[in-house]
Amino acid sequence: YDRDRDRLLVPSAATWAPEPLRWIDLAGCEFDAAPGAGGCAVGSAFLPSLPTGIELEAIALANPGTPGNPAPRPLGVPLRAYAVARVYDPVAASTLGYRNTDFGGLLIVLDLLDDGLGGVQPEVVWKVPIGRGASDVRVLPARPGQYDVVVAISVDEGELTVYDDDTRSVATIRMDEATGAPVLGHQPFGLAVDPVPFDPGVAGTVARVWVASFADSFVTPIDVPLAAPDRPYFAGPGAPGRATPTMITGPTP
Repeated sequence: YDRDRDRLLVPSAATWAPEPLRWIDLAGCEFDAAPGAGGCAVGSAFLPSLPTGIELEAIALANPGTPGNPAPRPLGVPLRAYAVARVYDPVAASTLGYRNTDFGGLLIVLDLLDDGLGGVQPEVVWKVPIGRGASDVRVLPARPGQYDVVVAISVDEGELTVYDDDTRSVATIRMDEATGAPVLGHQPFGLAVDPVPFDPGVAGTVARVWVASFADSFVTPIDVPLAAPDRPYFAGPGAPGRATPTMITGPTP
């Protein structure tokens, strides 16, 4: 949701054809009314300069330029956004009527420009290859004077990608180097970010990310130092910072 323009941005997908980024202009309209009877304007736009076989899965908007500033974004200033997409073979999908390939994922950095119809025209700023099964993306708490740090999850690859939009550095968490076990569990799918960073006293301000494993039914905490997002780490027992919740087993009082 773009608060400055009262606009809703919606990724869309189909089983056999490319789908655009859709938008709904909520300003001064009735959400459930017909377009000719005071309903909200809707529209769509394909992302330029990308492969035709793109399935958008999720989108997240950048932090406000000045955190806590209630003033709206000035006209003509684009909105930075981050989307994740799966890459597939559009020819095979069109022939079969459904998608049978997943070659990998993309984290796409976008600038969304206002158009004359209450919608947006997207421009691709940068793209980062990520693992197969791209499913969700989140923006970490703001760093004053810098672009955002973003995390994306790839369920089939079992991978968390950390992207710094200021330096365009990329880090991933997947396997434990010592044991080969998946740090995030099998099929990590759910993704959440604590909105309040903390200071462990040794590494500056840190954001905590929570990753849920669909197959293994547990949640993994990952800490991302906002001054060094290329060095994320597992925030389990012994990690600096806030306490990690402990599972309690056995009878309850």
